[in-house]
Amino acid sequence: MSAHWPARSARRSRPAKGWRRPVISSSSRRSAAASPVLWLLGGVALCASIAEGATADWSALFGVRERGLSEATGALIYACFSITMACTRLCGEAIQRRWGAPRMLIGGAVIGGLGLATAVIAPSPALTFAGFAVAGVGLAYASPVVMELSGAAGRRADGGGGEREVAFATTIAYSGFLLGPPMVGGIAELTSLPVALGAVAVLVLLIGPLTLAAGTLLRRELSSAKEPTSSSTAYPSP
Repeated sequence: MSAHWPARSARRSRPAKGWRRPVISSSSRRSAAASPVLWLLGGVALCASIAEGATADWSALFGVRERGLSEATGALIYACFSITMACTRLCGEAIQRRWGAPRMLIGGAVIGGLGLATAVIAPSPALTFAGFAVAGVGLAYASPVVMELSGAAGRRADGGGGEREVAFATTIAYSGFLLGPPMVGGIAELTSLPVALGAVAVLVLLIGPLTLAAGTLLRRELSSAKEPTSSSTAYPSP
């Protein structure tokens, strides 16, 4: 992993080093749904939103049923998850300038997945709180970074465009908020709540391979691009 994805405020004035993809001209644009890269980025957003939705609806019940917490104390589990996510997002621009978007997504997937796994596996209520709090840190950047990358994938040479791509990724992400809680409930009904939340942890870990796959496809686009006169925009390699 080399290069950094530039921060939103500096993207136009200071292009990132490393992997570069051609800017899409207005005559060569295609439907957002026809882009494999956008489907992969949407998959990243889907995994993250499923985890967020599942945590919102099931973390408190998990604390009450599986860790013996009171209902009031169990409700604090999701509060810890939300607070750590919000605080982490406040540092997003600085971290993105330093590490780049792909590293943020892959590193966040590892942190988020391990956090959820710890919360589910460790029998201690304290580790349950800590695990969900760490998961909030890991999942903090997934949705915002995916939206930025999706918009950049559809940016035209004149600097406009990308709205359709962002809308496409957003639609997939919101479907995760709808699917996540009932999916966890269905798995819990067939097995148990710890198993269901463990499946969510596995989904979070899938963000890493999806990010790498998106990078591979973009490198192939770069190698096959035949627009020698077009300008270019930075898009880093994981």
